[in-house]
Amino acid sequence: MPGLSLTYEFLAETANAAAVDVLASALCSGDPDAHRRAVDALLRRRCERSGRCLALHWPSLTSEQQERLVPHAKWFRTFIAERLSGDADVVLPALRACKTLQLVDLTDTIARLAENGKSHAIRHAAADTIRSIAQQLGDAARSGQVNVLGRSAFVTRLAASARRFSMHRNHTMVEAFLLASTWSDSELRRCMKDDSGIAELLTDCLVKATDRSLIDLLAAGVRRRDLGDVLAGAIQDRTDETFQSSFLTCVGTDPTPNTISNLKQLGIPRCCRQAFSESDQLSDSHQAALIYVWSYGSGDWEDTLTLACDALQHCGESVIPAVLTALKRTEPQAAESWLEAAKHVSSDDPAQIQQHRKARLLMNLIEMLDHPDQRIGEAAREVLRPLHAAAMLPVMNTLGQRSRRILGRVVMMVDNQAIQHVSDSLRHPVLQNRLDALLAVDAFAAIDLLSDSMKHIVRNDHQEARRVAAEVMADGTGEATLNLLIEMADLPESSARDAARRSLEKRKETDTEFPANVSDLSELNLN
Repeated sequence: MPGLSLTYEFLAETANAAAVDVLASALCSGDPDAHRRAVDALLRRRCERSGRCLALHWPSLTSEQQERLVPHAKWFRTFIAERLSGDADVVLPALRACKTLQLVDLTDTIARLAENGKSHAIRHAAADTIRSIAQQLGDAARSGQVNVLGRSAFVTRLAASARRFSMHRNHTMVEAFLLASTWSDSELRRCMKDDSGIAELLTDCLVKATDRSLIDLLAAGVRRRDLGDVLAGAIQDRTDETFQSSFLTCVGTDPTPNTISNLKQLGIPRCCRQAFSESDQLSDSHQAALIYVWSYGSGDWEDTLTLACDALQHCGESVIPAVLTALKRTEPQAAESWLEAAKHVSSDDPAQIQQHRKARLLMNLIEMLDHPDQRIGEAAREVLRPLHAAAMLPVMNTLGQRSRRILGRVVMMVDNQAIQHVSDSLRHPVLQNRLDALLAVDAFAAIDLLSDSMKHIVRNDHQEARRVAAEVMADGTGEATLNLLIEMADLPESSARDAARRSLEKRKETDTEFPANVSDLSELNLN
């Protein structure tokens, strides 16, 4: 209707203030078209009376019409501010307008209503408005926006409100303070100090929070320079998967020095303990982060290495830096601690190895020695150094023959220089070292392989070394060691001769290929 359009065009542009009264009556007419035209005209007038009229009739505006006022918030705020006093029927619509328009510069007035409003309804609505503004400001800061307009003053005001919590008891205000904050805010850092007086109040809010922004804020505490006991306790206490995901994301695949220091302080948070048994269901980046958590926070080397080995199998190259950290932070364990696992590994039965947790770990570490990334092989070799020949030889005389042989088979898997080391030790100037090496010859099943070294001992060494050599050669199968035993059996009476004769008897009983030309042992005066 052209005539009607011209009427509202006139009402929008005339200098006659009475036009606002006409437009106000149109807002109350119940006619949607008249209502729409009246709002448009009032917005175009942009005078004090039109502003107060729109503020008065805010509840009648549609969502779309309210949103149209957002670009004009700076002009409109004065008329909303005038209505933030009085009874609920006036204040509540004004608070809803503040929420829609995000009127940050009215924070102090709204906060006072949240703390001391006339009624519960006003306090609740004011706190909800503050929370909405806090969410928007905090999201902007967390997304990387620098110097978000009004946020600094907003955070400062809400920090003051948090400190007065005992007076107003409005938990939403505490939550809003946290929602608006990041760890770069000095106010938050001050409030979170253990001696601030409100650190426990804030962390309790973070522990119970379901809002992802607050969960992320708590998790990001792991990156702080000064974690503090109260915040550390909050991180340790949360168990939910949402926090677990956020925490592992914050730890990351390349932890900062601050994060590493905090992981040492935290130990293993409860959310990560739950993740341990389901680590293969995590993303590659979260598996890497979990390895770092265990490497720096756990004193259980077996759990740490199990986690690292499993991740390396599932994820490959993406977790190599984390796996290297786990390996390098593991103190080499005494050979005895591997004995039970070595029994299963030496069985060469994959099913048996898989059923035994530590045996599976040992086998995985052995397989790491041939990993394409040389750094992994070197780090695994260092972990297994107690099972290298150099470390094992002094232990040999403390173990029974069965245990020696079990460990010996594992040593041969771990140390490709084992035989050479034993060969060198058989000529060591210290007798005990040579005796240890002789026991290793048996343990490593190298009796016939080292027959030349055995010959040197049989003909030139101390009586005790010759005796041990004779006992060891009882399990040989080669002709060279057999001839050495025959040679020793003809020695003058001695413990070495007696040992050689017993070894010959044993070889005749157990070796189906025992040479026929020495079958008549009576010729050697063995009786």
